[in-house]
Amino acid sequence: MRFLLAATLAGLGAAPVLAQDLELFRTPSDNIHCLFIDEGGDIAVECELRQRAEGDPARPRPADCELDWGSRFALAARGEAGLVCHGDTLLSPGSPILAYGETRAHTGITCHSEKSGLTCRNLDGHGFRLARAKQELF
Repeated sequence: MRFLLAATLAGLGAAPVLAQDLELFRTPSDNIHCLFIDEGGDIAVECELRQRAEGDPARPRPADCELDWGSRFALAARGEAGLVCHGDTLLSPGSPILAYGETRAHTGITCHSEKSGLTCRNLDGHGFRLARAKQELF
């Protein structure tokens, strides 16, 4: 599974400049930052953890990934969720907060924020649950 994110950073700590963004948001803990993106008409969401507990990531690092692994998750409206090998960041301190109990949705993808973490799922019932302590693909 490959997701393209058109993003460049204006500088260290600056919010990403996004060419195909639909909506940036973050959880109240400021640990999970997400972006709904338009990949040529197909909507996807990518979420990145600022911090995660030590231990193995939800999936092993692929041999061809020489960048960051285990902190960014991706989901399209159809198909399985996956992890993203990335060298950029979605962390954006100025992005809107998705309060606990609230939901964001775009074309077949729904993300729900709770005190226990963030859950995103698609039309096929696939998705991910993210929290500092544990990350799960389903």
